[in-house]
Amino acid sequence: MPATVTEQPLGLDCVFLDGSRAQCLLREDVLPVLARQLLRALADLVVPHGGLGTAGTVKGRLTAIHQLLCGLHQLGFTGERPDAHGAGRVLDGPGQPA
Repeated sequence: MPATVTEQPLGLDCVFLDGSRAQCLLREDVLPVLARQLLRALADLVVPHGGLGTAGTVKGRLTAIHQLLCGLHQLGFTGERPDAHGAGRVLDGPGQPA
């Protein structure tokens, strides 16, 4: 497996086609269930399964995941089922009417 989710600390352990390795960490403990699901999906995007072939590209996607999780958390999303209907507020942006 070219990338696996690590639990402590939460992130990805990646092995790339050139043999290089990288540990890419999320560094945030917000919405841990959703974070793990997103990391599993990201692991599937590391080569040869997907197009992420360097530590820099994986870390860039981790930054986006971090921003998404923090944005959802700031809006009060807890990961519980009743929150699902309000997820569209993130797409509207901060301060925008939903």
